[in-house]
Amino acid sequence: MRRCALPAPLDREKISLSSETRRYLCQVLRLTAGTRFIGFDGAGFERIFELAQEDGEHIALGIEQVYQGTKGAPIGLIFAVPKGDKLDQVARQITELGVSTLHLYSAERSVGIWKADKIKNKLARVERVSSEAARQSGRADQLAIFPPKTLKELLFLYQDVPLKLYFDPEASHGWPQNIDAHIAQPQDSQPLSCVMLIGPEGGLSPTEIDLLKEAQWTGVRLQSPILRTENAAVVACALALDRLGYLA
Repeated sequence: MRRCALPAPLDREKISLSSETRRYLCQVLRLTAGTRFIGFDGAGFERIFELAQEDGEHIALGIEQVYQGTKGAPIGLIFAVPKGDKLDQVARQITELGVSTLHLYSAERSVGIWKADKIKNKLARVERVSSEAARQSGRADQLAIFPPKTLKELLFLYQDVPLKLYFDPEASHGWPQNIDAHIAQPQDSQPLSCVMLIGPEGGLSPTEIDLLKEAQWTGVRLQSPILRTENAAVVACALALDRLGYLA
């Protein structure tokens, strides 16, 4: 059954469709009045709706009860701001994998720089890409995307996450072996079980690595040739989801 994002709450008898949603359902999917589809609210809930018309306007009529849909796993990615469309690629793929959060990082060696007056539009673009990926992959929630912060701000923000990893080709170890203890259900105060940091193309600076070590983050070396940041991000997320049991 076709899927489409709808505004919450989903338990209303009928929901008016925005021009963008109407265009997607009627012109892209070519649905007609009476056709049923799945509407999801981006927060993890879904409901079956029927496309209808009322006073010349398209609406969604609720057919069944709201139910819990597929949600992302409690894993977060911190990703150094890249240049070009690399961020779109990362957001799309980690949404499909089932990662919960993406936090951008202003690294010392970042090539991509987001000016303050451009942040809102840039985030909106990435959120659209992620929303499309959620719709296509069957997720009922959205990837939570946060604007760039400094490393010190991020270390404070994620200090209570049980498993904190940063990826560095010079790290002395691969994946930690004792990760079973980190699979416990996350708490409301810190909803993530694992957070990973991927630096820029130029790598993490010595100062950044020292800060990470002082904050008790674990350095990890991928057992592969050195990857581009956008590829390393996706590989790291896939490995974390697998090692922590969320792909089983």
